[in-house]
Amino acid sequence: MTRIPSKIVYESLYGEVMNDRDDDEVNESDADEENDSDDDEYPKVTISAFTETGQEESSIIVPLQRAYTGREPVISSRLADTPCATLGTQGLLDQLNTTLRTSYSLDNPFLSSLLEDCITNDCDVGMAYGCLRQIWYTDDWSTIRGALCRWEEEDRERDQKAIIGNRIVHTDLPPRRVWDLYSNRVVPHWITDTAADGW
Repeated sequence: MTRIPSKIVYESLYGEVMNDRDDDEVNESDADEENDSDDDEYPKVTISAFTETGQEESSIIVPLQRAYTGREPVISSRLADTPCATLGTQGLLDQLNTTLRTSYSLDNPFLSSLLEDCITNDCDVGMAYGCLRQIWYTDDWSTIRGALCRWEEEDRERDQKAIIGNRIVHTDLPPRRVWDLYSNRVVPHWITDTAADGW
């Protein structure tokens, strides 16, 4: 199962609750996912501007950026800022398992290798979570590294084809990076777009 943040993004940007018509237009798969899951799929979390930044909530201009309470698997900025090396491979896995309600173990060499890469590449938990969250519920970890490399290469090729000289010739080019609300990090666009490729 993949969770797509479109409803949260909409509400955060526009400061209003998405109505049913908007919800259908932006993300038609949300209704199906909600029907397939219980209300308590993820634990209820609350993140507020005050606890995250120390700013008074009233000082935040966009109303729905003041606080979030819900069952989406978001992580706090404190956790996102934690270096993966501080947690170690087992600690990182434990944190991801807790956040995403899974019970993977380091017995899987492909998963273990991906987590070790997060440490080797000096990632913090936010970046690791942003990169791994979309693919976390896979049935075949042996294909993940290849898929991630392929998607990154396809994104690079699309960017190269869209630019000739110093001019962008394909105006439908997606952004290179986007803010991932779940991981509290700016991540490459192709990471958040993996849900569209179907697992």
